[in-house]
Amino acid sequence: WDTALQIKQIENECDALTHNLIQRLNRTFVTPIDREDIHELAKSLDDVMDAIDASATLIKVYKIDSVRFGVRELAQTITASTRQVRLALD
Repeated sequence: WDTALQIKQIENECDALTHNLIQRLNRTFVTPIDREDIHELAKSLDDVMDAIDASATLIKVYKIDSVRFGVRELAQTITASTRQVRLALD
């Protein structure tokens, strides 16, 4: 359950970062890539974090103690994808 709480906190931080990014984007005249692409990327990343948070909430609400192999494999894929996005953004 502690992990679900940590995910919720991270999701809130992501919401704040997305909000700040959009505000900065609106104030910036020249951007390194298309303004619309930056906005779409931020929105997509926020949607992914929202889905992860919703999944963690459901696990907590329904008191799920164990998950099937496919769920663990999906979580590993999400983790690997997150690392790749982080590398790309750096």
